[in-house]
Amino acid sequence: MIDLKDADRATWADPKTTFQPSESFLAHISGYGGRKVTLELWREPSQLVAKATHNIPARKTYISKQNPFVFDTQGRDLTLTERETIYWTGTDYMLRLKPLPPGAYELRLSSDDGRNESAQFTVQGNP
Repeated sequence: MIDLKDADRATWADPKTTFQPSESFLAHISGYGGRKVTLELWREPSQLVAKATHNIPARKTYISKQNPFVFDTQGRDLTLTERETIYWTGTDYMLRLKPLPPGAYELRLSSDDGRNESAQFTVQGNP
């Protein structure tokens, strides 16, 4: 669980365990590329708040040869140079959670490869 303002630097963001009732925040899911995951949001002690299944795209690397030749003007001479652009897509997945009422929560993740994880967090206030 990370703060919404950390979305651009999610890989390096410190996880948070406490939020305000007016805050939106993100579930940062990493390491599940190419997998189908089911997320369950539970309010303690045993109230299911939401459940969703998502297919997380697999990591992909590809080379673009669109406009492969460009003119290099760095030196005194004009030369024709071949260019490749390499693109890489990661497998991090962000799920935005809307503001929640005060209480203790747990986000449970289960993957189609048998992995299970959970994260506990609290929304401050009187439940």
